[in-house]
Amino acid sequence: MSKMREIDGYITLETSLVLPMVLFSLILFIGYLCYFMNCGIIQGTMEEMTLKGADAFHSADYDTGEIDYRTMNQRNLYTEMFPGHEKVQKKVKKEMEKELSSLLFLGKISKINVQSQVAAISTDARMSFQVPGAEMLRDFGIRIFEYQGTYTASHISEIEKIRGWSVVKRTVD
Repeated sequence: MSKMREIDGYITLETSLVLPMVLFSLILFIGYLCYFMNCGIIQGTMEEMTLKGADAFHSADYDTGEIDYRTMNQRNLYTEMFPGHEKVQKKVKKEMEKELSSLLFLGKISKINVQSQVAAISTDARMSFQVPGAEMLRDFGIRIFEYQGTYTASHISEIEKIRGWSVVKRTVD
């Protein structure tokens, strides 16, 4: 070790070997922090928009969330089977795309899918995070910094549950 200190430039050599690894590790760590932040933003936005869409299935205004009880009480079998799910799906998808494009940091949404079933509405979102060096790993089949999340909300609102309980109670009485 003391012999090495006598040679000029040993610090420069060690620094040139260690510094790139330290900087790359630091960039990767900061990338992970931003990636996890984006994952939380996507999941929160999906939950908010899905619940908003589920409320809109029950005669509620999509933007304000106010329920029109007159329309809700006039529903029949036809409106239960065909309540206009496609319109709400399009609104949820459009609003999610708009919201996520403004909130994500270095993330790119690759897919947003909204589906409605008989009793629920579900959203699916995929994101890839643009971190330097991650594209090189994708060439080798290593998928890092990619997120896929889903969220499902029931169409059956609390009002419908209470209404169902009162029907059951009247039947039992």
